[in-house]
Order: sequence, then structure tokens, then C-alpha cells
Amino acid sequence: MDLSPRSADPELERASTSAISSGRNGAAANGAAANGVGLDGAGPNGAAANGLANSSAGGKVVLNRSDHTVKVDGTPVALSPREFELLAVLMESTGRVLPSQYLMELLWGPAFDGDSRALAVYMYRLRAKLGHGDAAAHLRTVRSIGYAFDEEPVRY
Repeated sequence: MDLSPRSADPELERASTSAISSGRNGAAANGAAANGVGLDGAGPNGAAANGLANSSAGGKVVLNRSDHTVKVDGTPVALSPREFELLAVLMESTGRVLPSQYLMELLWGPAFDGDSRALAVYMYRLRAKLGHGDAAAHLRTVRSIGYAFDEEPVRY
């Protein structure tokens, strides 16, 4: 299944594609060597050499595409492949609201004819697995539009 981003927004597509390719080939945009997890060797916008990192007080989320791992405050979090890809896409577009339709086509393909609430269920499960602290609070729902991963935890 091809999980490369498809978007009507060329800027979004360029950003997602470059973040995805930098994560898969193990080198950051700044040419740093891949080193694993954390903010060591992080490039611009917190992108780790072979993954993505987002840090806040008590809610550090590190996603590493090369070894398919996610850690919250240094603790490994087990995610399904689809949950992992959903989190990766959201983190690669930190601060940007990604439309639900875009995310559904990305994760399930354009021919998906299942329940339209499938994405909401995956977001619920992802929040639960990230924990009830600041890590899950980075995930923001924009009603009737889509979802975003914010640099700072969202407080309601």
C-alpha cells in the first residue's frame, strides 16, 4: 500500500514528502548522521536525524521511522502500523490542520468505503496509547475539518 501523501495543497505535499523521505533514508535535512531517539542531532523544527521529535514539559514525543518506534518521555509506546503512520503524518505537518478526508485517503486509499468514523476511532486509540498527559494533548481535533499535531499541548 502506498502511503505517500497526496494533496491538493502543493506546499503541504512538498513538506510531507520531504519529511517522509528524510525519515526513511535516515538523514536529516541538515545532513546530520542518524542517531536514534531524542533531540540529539535534531534538525530544524525538532526533526531528529532519522525521525521526528516534539518536546514540551512532561510530554516529549519521539517518532523514529527507521526503526518504527515511538517514545513518550523515553518510554516506548506500541502502535499499530496505521496508528504509527497517522502520528508520523501529523508530526511531519506540526501545527497544520490536515483534513480528515486527506488523512483517510492517505491511510486507507481513495477507494475506502468503510465507516467514516474510522479515523476518529484511530485518533481515540492514538491518544489513549500516548497517555493522558501532555503527549496526547499535542493531538488537536478541529471539528468538521480534521486533525493537527501542535508543538505545545492543547488545553481545553
